[in-house]
Amino acid sequence: MPKNHPVFCLLGSLDVFNSVLGCCKAYLLETAPFKDKDLVAEALTALQNAVFAIGAEINLGSKKCSNKISSSQIEVMEKLIDYLDAKSPPLRNFILPSDSIPVSMLHLARGLCRQAERDLIRTKTHFSIRNELVIFLNRASDMLFVISRFVGNQLGVAEKIWTSERSFRSFEKLKQQLKALNEI
Repeated sequence: MPKNHPVFCLLGSLDVFNSVLGCCKAYLLETAPFKDKDLVAEALTALQNAVFAIGAEINLGSKKCSNKISSSQIEVMEKLIDYLDAKSPPLRNFILPSDSIPVSMLHLARGLCRQAERDLIRTKTHFSIRNELVIFLNRASDMLFVISRFVGNQLGVAEKIWTSERSFRSFEKLKQQLKALNEI
């Protein structure tokens, strides 16, 4: 198979996603203590192990792989999502990744998880892949979103609300700053 085959793209996406999960955990461990920090760190470790399990299943095939993602792991993720979401402020708007490194890294991991999910679906057109893997990655990205909001709230990081009115206000500010520097 050529290096640009969907299966290799998927394995690469899983590898990058897993690496960024490690960065998330490292940044998280360096932050000030907060309630349920150990729970969040364990969730990131569980995700890392699960991502390796997905990669192993893709490499070996479902029948040869003994440790597989199942509905029980997905149920645990759902319970964590519900628990952390209940401890976060209600979400009423779209939010932008914040100025906090741990929170922004969690958003980056969420985006990379979505990429791995898309690559998994693309690979599914070439190979038999269990639907649990697609569901798992979908729920993992939701879990990372909820974790990012929870961690930000615990660290006192204000969420940056996105609205259509604000879409280009930053460019206007940038333009004014450049004008003041006589660059426009």
